Amino acid sequence: MTKRSPFKYIKTSPEIIRLAVMLYVRFPLSLRNVEDLLHERGVAISHETVRFWWHRFTAQHSLEVRDVTKILVRPRRSPAIRASRAAVGQRGIVDPDQSLVISGNTGRAGI
Repeated sequence: MTKRSPFKYIKTSPEIIRLAVMLYVRFPLSLRNVEDLLHERGVAISHETVRFWWHRFTAQHSLEVRDVTKILVRPRRSPAIRASRAAVGQRGIVDPDQSLVISGNTGRAGI
């Protein structure tokens, strides 16, 4: 089954809808301010249209932003780095002749 486009029955360009939703969500602007900004760019819409788009496409917009943030902020580690780290609760190898100094007390590491 193919994925349906959320913009299927809307005549306006998806880029304009994304821009309007991003302006309203990202910046502290009112619906009428977003309408004015888009009007300056040559897009004639009403503030009610921006409200409709915001209500309909905010979830999709937040998912897209979250996906981009994952890519930009948290790059995935390579398998070699993950394999080099010890698992939780896994003991390391300790030389029995090694001495430890903890809080000024010297003791042997080997058991």
